[in-house]
Amino acid sequence: MTGIIVKVKHRFPALWSIVESVNGGLCRLRYPRRREAADEAIASLPPVEGYAWSRVEPEDAEALSRFFTRQKEERLTYFRPHRFDPATLRRMARSGGFVMLKVTAATSGEIVGYHFLRLFFNGTIFHGLIVGEGHEGHGLGTQMWRLGAAIAESLGSDMEATISEANAASLTSCRNAVEVVETTPIADGYLHLRLRPRR
Repeated sequence: MTGIIVKVKHRFPALWSIVESVNGGLCRLRYPRRREAADEAIASLPPVEGYAWSRVEPEDAEALSRFFTRQKEERLTYFRPHRFDPATLRRMARSGGFVMLKVTAATSGEIVGYHFLRLFFNGTIFHGLIVGEGHEGHGLGTQMWRLGAAIAESLGSDMEATISEANAASLTSCRNAVEVVETTPIADGYLHLRLRPRR
């Protein structure tokens, strides 16, 4: 199933746009508490000192787009799950098919990290994340994995992710933060992981 999703997304962008629109509407019905689940997960985990989490709202689109434009190209090597322009980010924030979260620095209020859950009406929930340059080593990635898994569990599903085998930092962060239930090799050197909160 994962392989089919990836192929449709990359090879048939027009069809993927239709799929996402339909999927978003169905996810509103399947996951009516997706926003509340995110807020509850944020409140339940111990905070990371100096940083704050919150949901991405449509009005955050410009600031979030600027966050992406500040990143060096190499930081985006393994993170291109969607376009980074304000219109795309605003549409995603309004969609029922996403739970988008931003990390802000407590002192400046600037966005310094981002992660999201892509929801599918069949019960599949994928997670993706990026920590902004200069904010590595503070536990942001670990907290992102934990939050994503907690939200997915609250919505009744395991969390899934695709990670390149060459992306050692992300694999290590993931495995340290959550329980890896299953690992399956897929195309182009990527791994498909099924994840749950670590007990």
